Amino acid sequence: MTPSGPPPPYLPQTWPRVSTRQLQCLFWVQEGKSANDIGAILGISGRTVEGHLQQACELLGVRTRFQAVLRARDLGLLAPEHG
Repeated sequence: MTPSGPPPPYLPQTWPRVSTRQLQCLFWVQEGKSANDIGAILGISGRTVEGHLQQACELLGVRTRFQAVLRARDLGLLAPEHG
């Protein structure tokens, strides 16, 4: 039996795979870190962090890093911050 109609929106299997490094960057964004801070934590440049975040935004179909964090949470790719 095949399902009828389009798949529900925002299921992880319907999106291109977000890399581990992109998810690491998104994690630190939700913790309030800047690109330079994230770069220092991960041992990469802030410019490289910006590239990872931009690519994550494109993969998740959003425009801003804040939207990317929310979408990643909605998809179960990123746990909500611990407060």
